[in-house]
Amino acid sequence: MTQAYLLFHLNLAFSSIEEKQRPVVIERCYTPLLDLIEQHDLPIGIEMTGWTLRQIQRIAPQWVTRFRSLLGEGRCELIGSGYTQLIGPLVPHSVNQWNQGLGLEDYQRILGQRPRLALVNEMAFSSGLVSTYLDAGYQGIIMDRDNVRLALALEDQAYEAVPSHALGPDGERLPVLWSDSILFQKLQRFAHGEIGLGDYLQYFHKRAASATRPLAAYCNDAEIFDFRPGRFSTEPAQQQESEWQRVAELLIRLRDEEGVLWLSPSAALAASGSCNPTEARTLSSIRQPVPVKKQAKYNLARWAVSGRNNLWLNSCCHHLEQQLAGNDSPDAWRELCELWASDLRTHITSERWEKTRQQLEARMTSDRRQENPETTSAIPDGWNISHSPDGIFLTIETADLHLTLKRRKGLTIHSLAFRSQGFVPVVGTLAHGYFESIEYGADFYTGGVIVDLPG
Repeated sequence: MTQAYLLFHLNLAFSSIEEKQRPVVIERCYTPLLDLIEQHDLPIGIEMTGWTLRQIQRIAPQWVTRFRSLLGEGRCELIGSGYTQLIGPLVPHSVNQWNQGLGLEDYQRILGQRPRLALVNEMAFSSGLVSTYLDAGYQGIIMDRDNVRLALALEDQAYEAVPSHALGPDGERLPVLWSDSILFQKLQRFAHGEIGLGDYLQYFHKRAASATRPLAAYCNDAEIFDFRPGRFSTEPAQQQESEWQRVAELLIRLRDEEGVLWLSPSAALAASGSCNPTEARTLSSIRQPVPVKKQAKYNLARWAVSGRNNLWLNSCCHHLEQQLAGNDSPDAWRELCELWASDLRTHITSERWEKTRQQLEARMTSDRRQENPETTSAIPDGWNISHSPDGIFLTIETADLHLTLKRRKGLTIHSLAFRSQGFVPVVGTLAHGYFESIEYGADFYTGGVIVDLPG
């Protein structure tokens, strides 16, 4: 008998959803999900942030009442995320800790329980997160399998050739329930009418034939069924038939006619044999230092330096985090976690971006006034800024760092050195000629962006 599990990710902060659209998303996407559980006894995992849970409670408290009842009856499972969906490897440890703690408080207060498993936000994983999830009390994480297979050079082996546990830098071990990008995309394509039932079943049975662990039949967004945010012109057109109805019919067929045993995510983890920690491995490598989800375009640069102004946004957030050192105000940390949310850094709508920009600029202006109420100089005391005689370099020196920027290459970093490292440069530019091979006969910059046209 084939075992499989289902997980739906709920995110009202989704970048392309305007605030005024949130009630529509709850009605069209979240309510049919509860109908699916109630009418067909499917032990579905539902993952959401504390922030999304709060928004649903404010907009549609009756939905929260239904969900809490289903959880209490054991008919579905709550999967954790944190207070907001943020990119763990890109934020300080303190922010990750507060984000998980605040999320758990919301789950307990609103739903009366804490989740056992957490979905890694945007599937962006670094080994340091193992201790963060363990310290928060989680008993396992859900992580995308495909890019970990790349990281560990397992592509030529079976799908199941992945470790059962993630290994932290200090030897911590955390069970992993694996999700699957191709499987969830196949279900989406079926629901959207892009592939037929026969094509879907053919692929599903192909994967089931070699599976030794429960299949991750679906582990992705709920907002893409019967709703289109208008993010891309290439979005598939909505079907006349309800896409949630197509999903329901497929899941029931898999159970009643194809012999699939649907498990909750926690039951799927137990069935995976992940209680044996002997298969613990670091899930990253030089090849894939931070595994993420799906294709290569979903990498850390997406949230670090793309978006509308991610470099400025992240710099401001780092500044605010430093200002909060020693501050135990939950409200202040909630605001910072909201400002560090991943959805502000991708296809954010103009209206939501403007609101965020004004909020952040007000905070930064207030902080600057408190720090330097009488300072008028553009160059802080203790800083030395100079230009090279040929005008190529701009150098900034303080007691703690030496930074040289290349003016003619968009202020890319020529060298960056810290006092803590004996002022030996830790990053910089590898100049043309550094490598002997003509294949690498170019400059390799730090802190720059290169755009190649297709073809």
